[in-house]
Amino acid sequence: PYDINKFKTSLDLIRYKTQEIESRELTFVNFLLQAREELAKSGVEVIYLKKVKNVKNLNGVVFWMKEHPVIVLTLHSGAFDRILFSLYHEAAHILNDDPKFIYVTDREDSEIEKRADRYAAEMLIPKKFDASICSSNGKIYTLQRIAQDLKISVAVVVGRYQKLRNHYFPIDGYVNPKINWDEIG
Repeated sequence: PYDINKFKTSLDLIRYKTQEIESRELTFVNFLLQAREELAKSGVEVIYLKKVKNVKNLNGVVFWMKEHPVIVLTLHSGAFDRILFSLYHEAAHILNDDPKFIYVTDREDSEIEKRADRYAAEMLIPKKFDASICSSNGKIYTLQRIAQDLKISVAVVVGRYQKLRNHYFPIDGYVNPKINWDEIG
């Protein structure tokens, strides 16, 4: 059965496990599979899709089947930070929004979606770290140090830097982990 406290604990554990991708202790594929297993312990089902035909920019959906939340994540972007953020965005809907609705939108400017984005961002990296992330000026060694201090993958910190600075170009010296659909099946 769905257990909100176990769900929150699982989200904390998954966030912490992101570090293992950077240290190469865990592959991206195995991370996704372990995240699905961990969330299942709290009664939350996770389904991964390659993409949804004829739909652009759909990263995730959440809905409830009886008493169980279901998160569907598309892996179309292939980028670790985007997929992880989408997982936490959908988790925010489970934690904060009415379970009678299906949360999917192509309008990123809706208040419900903005609130889920803010909540997901805070779960991953508390807002109080935004100033130090911005002041890194995209220097990978500084972003890596911040990631170590936060005990999170540098991919998430790089993603936050890019979002805060509206700078989506590659960071010198860093390659964001990507997934190939064929690796996950």
